[in-house]
Amino acid sequence: MRSMRRSSSSAPSIHRLVSSVSPDQGSGNPVTMQIAFVINELIRPSEVFILNQITGLIDRGHSIDIFAYPMDDDDGPVHDDVRRYRLDRLSFPHPEVPSHKWLCRFQAGWATLLRLVHRPGMTIRTLRHFLTRPEGFLYPEYRIALSLIRRSYDVVFCHYGPNGNFATFLKQVDPKARLITVFHGYDYQLAVGEQRDMYRDLFRQADLILANSPSTRNRVIELGADPDSVRIHPMGIDLARFPPLSRPAKSPDESLRILTVARYVPKKGLDYGIRAFQNVKGRYPNRKLSYDIIGYGPEQESLQRLIDELGLAPSVSLLGPRTNEQVIARMAGADLFLLPSILEPLGVVLLEAQAAGLPIVATETDGIPFAVVPGRSALLVPPADADALAEGLCRLIDNPQTWPEMARVGREHVQAHFDIQRLNDALVALFEDLVGRKNPRNSARGINPAAESADNTK
Repeated sequence: MRSMRRSSSSAPSIHRLVSSVSPDQGSGNPVTMQIAFVINELIRPSEVFILNQITGLIDRGHSIDIFAYPMDDDDGPVHDDVRRYRLDRLSFPHPEVPSHKWLCRFQAGWATLLRLVHRPGMTIRTLRHFLTRPEGFLYPEYRIALSLIRRSYDVVFCHYGPNGNFATFLKQVDPKARLITVFHGYDYQLAVGEQRDMYRDLFRQADLILANSPSTRNRVIELGADPDSVRIHPMGIDLARFPPLSRPAKSPDESLRILTVARYVPKKGLDYGIRAFQNVKGRYPNRKLSYDIIGYGPEQESLQRLIDELGLAPSVSLLGPRTNEQVIARMAGADLFLLPSILEPLGVVLLEAQAAGLPIVATETDGIPFAVVPGRSALLVPPADADALAEGLCRLIDNPQTWPEMARVGREHVQAHFDIQRLNDALVALFEDLVGRKNPRNSARGINPAAESADNTK
């Protein structure tokens, strides 16, 4: 169960989203759906997109429960909306299971008795399922399952494949629940070698699979999902948090600030970004250049060593984790945005950078060409190539007159396809459609038939 924690077909067009709702408009509406979010942790700084869905559904009058591991102390600051919406009252942390066998059994027995009082039939079916499944009885998963059956849900909405895998037990004990799983990227990367079929049961039992980009959709289908049951639903951002900014062209003698926001992990390619900056700095020896990297993760010490070895410490700063508000402020003060990812299934931070009006240099990998308008809002270069990243940055530095048009195109792209208000409206419509159908798997295709292409990868 701990794997739930960190641990070819043409791409379809994205749904045209035509309505927009302000964040407070839905408050006060009668509760229409009971929705369980099953996620990794509550709520990591790099997963504001999940928070935006949760708060958006609350604003629209729906009842939300959140099932997740507690957030680690080193995961960074807590988003203001977690406090404002008092999400702690809606959260049910996964229970810690003691290592002592008899204490573990006692706690499981006691939890079973407590659940039997309120939901006897559901509890008995859940216990029978875990006692008879081929992989054997696992106490950690059983304890989480008891938590998840505290009441019936119209929709069980799982972010990341392993969480969806776990929640498939609900289709055996509560057939009325609609199970939807969103794949983001790291989850399909787990399905390699002997684990390639790890999502077989999920693909067979889930009512709908969502993918955050055409690239992710293709990967999930390659793993065996039915193409008719896999839909694209990208993550979105709240444009109201990013007021339009006008960045005047900078003269060659003015200072220039480059920004990256990414976790400090190998797939983000931050070492290539740092080496690219060294290259750029060498080309403009008389200009004051700075490079700030916001994030957190296990690679922090090795990245700092690289910065020191290259003699870049005065110019390159690992700023560590920041709140979403602090990230937005940093974007407002930056001149260029760099995302040197080696793997990037979507890149929500690119949506934020475009909303902030930043010209972008990024890598042409996975979902990035879907998140930006290649060549117009962002210059895309091959991944794992510091020289190519440097060339892209230098091209922007030498042509500041192109920045306003790149900013305009980027913000319009995000507004048209990644506005969280419209995406949340579409999500509610999708949930309502599934809940109202007797055989949702046979009707998942074409829930919102009106569509326009937002696939920039063609």
